[in-house]
Amino acid sequence: RSIAIRNCLARDQHGALSVSPAALASSDRMTMQVSRFLAGPNLVEVVLRQTSAEYLELLRTVLRGNAKLSRVAMNEPGLLAHRPPTLSLGMVASAVVDAAAHLASLDATQRSALTATVLATGDLPSRPQHGDFWPANLLSGGGRIWVLDFDSYGEIRVPLLDDITFTLGTLGWRAENLPRGVEHLGSQHSE
Repeated sequence: RSIAIRNCLARDQHGALSVSPAALASSDRMTMQVSRFLAGPNLVEVVLRQTSAEYLELLRTVLRGNAKLSRVAMNEPGLLAHRPPTLSLGMVASAVVDAAAHLASLDATQRSALTATVLATGDLPSRPQHGDFWPANLLSGGGRIWVLDFDSYGEIRVPLLDDITFTLGTLGWRAENLPRGVEHLGSQHSE
């Protein structure tokens, strides 16, 4: 399944995001997925060296490219298992609020406001997500950003999950490897 997804996504360019096609290699002892060797640092290493302007451009590039990947996967008949066209946030509101409240160190009033907002959102369109879209699963090399690890692609359909995972992950690394990226983003700090 991940080979079919990778090969579908590898057919098109997605901004500066790229996906390497894959194939199966077999022997009498094992079968494995293979693709070309990709050399370059993962994006954790890259974002730690970037200026704020470079980081914001990288963030813009990755998020736009990821949206294109999702659209391609949605439009390929039979690529992903059928899922409902919408998701009800009411069913996952508690988990969403708990995770966000922890990451952003929200007080009771902020948590209550976030809960009300999530519940008021109602249904959202279902969108395939990578599911493990953190900076270490993206490599920078040859003027492109390569997306890796498609084992769970499309199993998660919560819109923007990949974007939030990537953004919070990179903010966390930039803020001295602490999960305080949201606080940092909302502060008066020049970074």
